[in-house]
Amino acid sequence: MMPKMNHAFQSPELNLLLKCALHNHQAIEDLANQPAYRHFFSEKEFLFWVQRHRLQGLIAPAVERIMLFTDTARAQLREWAQHNTMMALSSLEVMKKLQAFVDQNSFKAFFLKGVGLSANYYGAVGLRHVYDIDIWVEPRAQPHVEHFIRTLGYVNENDRLEFNDTQLRYLQQGAHDAIFLPSTQGIQPIIELHWKLRDSLGNFLFDPVREYNRLESIDLGSFEIKMMNEVDQFIFLCVHGADHGWFRIKWLVDLYWVQKKSSLNWMHVQQRAKQLNALKEVELAFEVLNSVMGVETPSEFPMKRRSWLQRNQLRYIHHLIAYKGVFCDTPWEKLKNALYTLTISKRFFPSAELIKRNLTNKTDWLILRLPEPFFFLYFPLRPFLWIYRKLKN
Repeated sequence: MMPKMNHAFQSPELNLLLKCALHNHQAIEDLANQPAYRHFFSEKEFLFWVQRHRLQGLIAPAVERIMLFTDTARAQLREWAQHNTMMALSSLEVMKKLQAFVDQNSFKAFFLKGVGLSANYYGAVGLRHVYDIDIWVEPRAQPHVEHFIRTLGYVNENDRLEFNDTQLRYLQQGAHDAIFLPSTQGIQPIIELHWKLRDSLGNFLFDPVREYNRLESIDLGSFEIKMMNEVDQFIFLCVHGADHGWFRIKWLVDLYWVQKKSSLNWMHVQQRAKQLNALKEVELAFEVLNSVMGVETPSEFPMKRRSWLQRNQLRYIHHLIAYKGVFCDTPWEKLKNALYTLTISKRFFPSAELIKRNLTNKTDWLILRLPEPFFFLYFPLRPFLWIYRKLKN
């Protein structure tokens, strides 16, 4: 039994958005030509969902052939698409420099998602929304790559906060990457330097060092990068989406284009997902794809009668996709996300990364600046600092 679909998916705007994201041109034209659809359609609402789900690069070419939008809206969509293409080209330049640096120093490194995913599966670097560059590097390379990133004109987002060594070490234990921001204005991507793969669920067993030989090379024109092979890529995208509750349609679209442009052996995907302890995330991803986009599920992943707990997981995901606010922007949304995360986490228990992230964090440190030897006091003071923030707000 499937949970009741969120009524927002039946709205003219989200309905059209989903078809545009898959570039289903016949379905787009059929929908747009219905008089009742045109009557209830809100151009402003549609543009909101385009931004909310970060689909700017895909939507403009998908709607060029339908007479549903005003010239102003078409110009806005084209402007967003052009900006995304410029971001993609800027990312390519930065990625080329990063790849040359790790190659010169024989460091193990590979890129996650991003422009490489777009080039390899979408067919063009500017179709997938570009925001940042995610790169994993082996532990010994971390300080060297960080220094090189700074020479490119980037600064660590924590530099301005003047954290001490103990705080910086704790940040590394409770996080999976360091974020670097461009120091100058312009069209430049953020860089996220990973020392491990994000997995707040505590399930994904992919070890980049051990699995390094399974990576594949992706040709980006003037240079090559390493990325996960198509099977591991698909599984990783399922885990990443589940980790975020599938808050953005962008991540579902990734799965659609990966399976459309590759020759995945679904039995192999199933076996590999079991090996990586990610089978339930893959099964959940297929249910979301089917219920939200109508994508047919492979026979190797038959729809099962889901438990009450599993139905509520899917109901929460539907809610998130149709939610108009910011992720976890209210206490109620935070509670729902915490419950969802627990139900899908390994043994219904949060990962070590997630626990450390919530025992204390830089928000506490900025409110109360304790001397480095007294860092341990942040743990018992955490509830009081939380109350202080709430009262102050």
